[in-house]
Amino acid sequence: MGNMISSTVNQMAFCPPPSTYKKDHVNMWLDTDRGSKIPAFHIRRGHPLTMLVSHANAEDLGVVLAFWSSLSEMLKVDVFAYEYSGYGCSTGSPSEQNMYSDARAALDLLRDGFKLKPERDIVLYGKSIGSCPTCYLAGRNLVRGVILVSGLASGARVLFPTTKLWVADALYFNNLGHLSSNKSPVQLIHGTADETVPFSSGEDLHGVCKVHHPLPPTWVKGASHNNVET
Repeated sequence: MGNMISSTVNQMAFCPPPSTYKKDHVNMWLDTDRGSKIPAFHIRRGHPLTMLVSHANAEDLGVVLAFWSSLSEMLKVDVFAYEYSGYGCSTGSPSEQNMYSDARAALDLLRDGFKLKPERDIVLYGKSIGSCPTCYLAGRNLVRGVILVSGLASGARVLFPTTKLWVADALYFNNLGHLSSNKSPVQLIHGTADETVPFSSGEDLHGVCKVHHPLPPTWVKGASHNNVET
């Protein structure tokens, strides 16, 4: 019964598009501790900070590469973005636990392979469903900073925004629980007219991390889920 429910949740939560890139476009592959092989790209320009990017749901690395290449230059940061299991050219299937495994592999490579110090060199960035692996890492690692764009408070609060029960939050995608143990600075960005992840999710996230939120949250008036960055 539990496996059937988890399978249904994963089918509802993940919407991988047809791959927008080919395997021969990939110059970096990561092996995860759950057996997936996932692509990544690393924009290295010698900047002191590296953004570890967890992308949104209905996109893959091919969709976000140009955006982050431009933003890297604009913000003067290096960028490391990884693919999710079952997305793009990755092996495996999309699931909450596989996504966390993918994120662990990315952070491990930056820390152990490239010798970055997370508390000094790495800013975690997650948008939409990408807020989940970002909050997961933030709850377990001290990093330079955390940026959440259109993040969900929990799977339950996306489906039932007015039902705020911790027991329900704990079932799936419990960003509130993960952020409750975070000790790194957090910046929240959320559109007040978000039709996919309710604005109340942003407010709920702020409630659990405001002690470590050095700046006011950025509530973008009138912005929806897909235009909050523009």
